[in-house]
Amino acid sequence: MKDKRVVAAVVVAAVGVPIAIATWQAWASAAEGARKSAVLALMDEIERTATSHYDEFGSYPSSIGEMSISAFPDGGTPSMLDEIDYTSDGDSMTLEWGEFRMTRPGAEQ
Repeated sequence: MKDKRVVAAVVVAAVGVPIAIATWQAWASAAEGARKSAVLALMDEIERTATSHYDEFGSYPSSIGEMSISAFPDGGTPSMLDEIDYTSDGDSMTLEWGEFRMTRPGAEQ
């Protein structure tokens, strides 16, 4: 009887490790997916705010800080603003994060 318990414990330990690794990988993948979703939603918010600024003043803001972003959709946080590269020459703007890039030209004159 003692031998069966040892074998059962070894089987559980051997099977438990891959299950734990798979669970951790799924969690990490889900967390990364949620972060990606939050940053992309924040990029959309920045794009909407910058476009609204363009419509009102005829130029895009020179920086994200000039926009006073206060809505952080889909779990976004203020610290995520530092991860997004924003450039503008007034007539166009570009947002970049990782492999994602969004460019908006000015309105046709």
